[in-house]
Amino acid sequence: MEKITLVVMIKGREKGLLSVAEGRNKSMIPILGNARLVDYYLYPARIDDQFEVFINVKSDDVQIKDYINFHYKDYSVKPFTGDNLFDNLSKIIRHAKTDMLIVQADGFIYWDWRSLINELLDIKGGNRLIYANSNYGNFRGLYISEKESFYDLLRSGLESRDIEYQDYDAVWERLISLSDNAYLKAKVKSIEEYFGLKTVREYYDFHMNLLDDMEKCYRYVSLYYNEELREKEDITVTSGGIVKGSYISPSSYIEGEVDCSFIFSNVKISKGAYIYKSIIMGNNSIAENARLESVILCDGDELLQTVLPRVGENAILGDRSKSGYNRNYPEYIFGGISLVGSNVDIPRGFTMAGNCYIPSNTGKLLLKEKKKLVNGESLIS
Repeated sequence: MEKITLVVMIKGREKGLLSVAEGRNKSMIPILGNARLVDYYLYPARIDDQFEVFINVKSDDVQIKDYINFHYKDYSVKPFTGDNLFDNLSKIIRHAKTDMLIVQADGFIYWDWRSLINELLDIKGGNRLIYANSNYGNFRGLYISEKESFYDLLRSGLESRDIEYQDYDAVWERLISLSDNAYLKAKVKSIEEYFGLKTVREYYDFHMNLLDDMEKCYRYVSLYYNEELREKEDITVTSGGIVKGSYISPSSYIEGEVDCSFIFSNVKISKGAYIYKSIIMGNNSIAENARLESVILCDGDELLQTVLPRVGENAILGDRSKSGYNRNYPEYIFGGISLVGSNVDIPRGFTMAGNCYIPSNTGKLLLKEKKKLVNGESLIS
């Protein structure tokens, strides 16, 4: 089978995700329990080590470089790093021995990689700006079969100095703009699912909708985390624990009740706690008799937070209201969901209604003074 070199560009900012993407590029947001968004773009390297996969990374982006070096050291994923992302891409063009597919790790993608290769190789007549549209977002990429002409286009486009060469998003948009003016477009069919994940609401709905189709949920998860590996890690549900219609990630400990929720890795749900239609990201502990409904609880920085409760006893976060919106971020948080950022310790007995937002690193003293948030409120100091 003929090969194609896959080139992955990083997606930087996504303001609509608020604390979900705070302190990291969008490509590095946690997703589906134990993965990062970028993993679903690096998937071809996991299924066939004959494919070359390059990732274009800034030299000072330690988070992504460390992640790739740790998780993909046994796969054919090669980071190209440097201070100028255009120069990095130029080096990749010179290095690649086959046609190239260039994508940005922006939304969640589910693709039939081998069918996509055949589809691209059937394209005649030079380079193409490829696309796939869905109800949840629009995918764009570049198929490069004539590398020299693309290299010339790339270099000519650098004559303008109104672009920051270390800005992931600015470089990608310039790349698409140059190609849009130079190449024909081609719609591809082998990208079966694409979700833009542009807002907190979209992130929440993506996970909740998968719980309505567990077969699809496990199929998506298995692209990154196969069942053989999953079985080697503990998921403990005690005799008093209850799990209904939920996905529980490895290294989780369930003493309470989890109903229609997504539980990421290294999470403890204590006795008497109740989790309903919520997303609990990694490194979190929910204390006894706490209640979370329609809440995204962002990940903690340290495993210690699975020992020391991040949500205190008898705290009530969220409710079952399905209407309304957040007064500060109505286009991102609405329909009853609430968001709690990273590294927020919720005091014992604290209450929060629907459509609320507590940003990352909000101090516990401020929460103790506030005691409760009403529907649509944000705690912005």
